[in-house]
Amino acid sequence: MGHRVSIKGSLPADKINAGRLSLRKKRNDQYCNLCLQQAVLTKDHVPTKGWGNSEEILVERFQESTFIDSFQPRLYQGGVYYQTICRKCNNEILGSVDEAIAEFASICKMQFENQRRVFQAKIRPNAILRAILGHVVSVRLHTDRSETTDTLIRDYLIHGKPLSPRIRVYVWPFLIPKSLRIARDFVYADARNREISGICSVIKFYPIAVVIQLDGNHLSAPSFHEFSTLSAVDHLLVPLDFSTQFDPRFPEQAKEVDPHYVVVAGKGYADGIEAV
Repeated sequence: MGHRVSIKGSLPADKINAGRLSLRKKRNDQYCNLCLQQAVLTKDHVPTKGWGNSEEILVERFQESTFIDSFQPRLYQGGVYYQTICRKCNNEILGSVDEAIAEFASICKMQFENQRRVFQAKIRPNAILRAILGHVVSVRLHTDRSETTDTLIRDYLIHGKPLSPRIRVYVWPFLIPKSLRIARDFVYADARNREISGICSVIKFYPIAVVIQLDGNHLSAPSFHEFSTLSAVDHLLVPLDFSTQFDPRFPEQAKEVDPHYVVVAGKGYADGIEAV
């Protein structure tokens, strides 16, 4: 079973700042989520440093927690660590691209604070794509060699194959400070028309949400999968249209947005974090 963690936004003064929360695999599962090699696993910052993560959050409780014997509510700085990838992948796959998504988040924050939802930004779109894909694979607390989303991402990041057209990556505003949401492997369906989404995974932290989708219909948000053939060092002036409004609970809690939605989650969903 995974370990669903709840996070509460209030900040009592008597709680101890404990740095970042560290989540790790079981002792008998020490395989890197990216390369699948058995190795000493290192900590992946999720979200990456600079992605608006200077705020403290209060981790209130764990659910189904077997990786820690006892826990007291306390403050954690910014995000969490997932100790799930080896040093080589952390340095070579993610280390070279994390700065790009931090810079992108900073640009978005400035534009959103100035009430701009449509603008152009000179960014490294392929590096942003690679960072998103790598971090999504890292937020799984059990090794899964057969899960399709992760397999297709590994083919791209590790084996140098073209990114499968089944993988889509979207970004939109997430303007709730001190709130963090991480969810893997779920689908949502509309009971009215029986339309079913692809398999989704999300990482949301002020000021942006990133959504990875396996199959399913196109979402009306800036997409990054189209930049998969660029080099990670390429800079490009990219037009960005964030005018479509998404409820901050969508899509991982789509039923709370509209009771006609049904959300079905896989095993990986339990390895995430949610704000309450």
